[in-house]
Amino acid sequence: MTMGQVTVANDVVDAQGYKLALTRDGVQEIQGDLPRGADLLMWGGEPAFVVAVLEPAVAPGAVPEDVGLALHRAVDRLYDVTRSGEEVDHPALGEVSAEWVHGPALTELGLLVSVDLDGAGFSMAMLETMVRILTEELATADAHTYLFAAPLDLDRHTPLWEPRTTSERSE
Repeated sequence: MTMGQVTVANDVVDAQGYKLALTRDGVQEIQGDLPRGADLLMWGGEPAFVVAVLEPAVAPGAVPEDVGLALHRAVDRLYDVTRSGEEVDHPALGEVSAEWVHGPALTELGLLVSVDLDGAGFSMAMLETMVRILTEELATADAHTYLFAAPLDLDRHTPLWEPRTTSERSE
């Protein structure tokens, strides 16, 4: 099997959700970079990632089977990421981890994977671990993929991608 190439957007972490920060004007919700002198209090929202297939060339809406299967494996692993950024077999009761992971879902931009943390917020370490997991799994696919943060206005209620046969998912 050939190893895939994964290109990760520079802002895949920073573009996630929103930040609550203490600024000179008080507590503010900020998207993007923090203003100079602001202190990050919490990262909120729900992490969401999009994977676009750059090569091999595929028809719009088509997904190489190995890319879809790689994302199914990543989804299974994302449930085990804690706020501290650790990937554990079974997060302890009360520890912040994914309540639900949706995807891979078909969107006009590519395959969407979104993580519901039940409003608990997330940390930089948690996001970095999620990106590492997605990258590791995508690297096993024979494709060149591009991983980026899902735009906030992307429709997240889209159909799921499914393998051609259910037995392929367990391989």
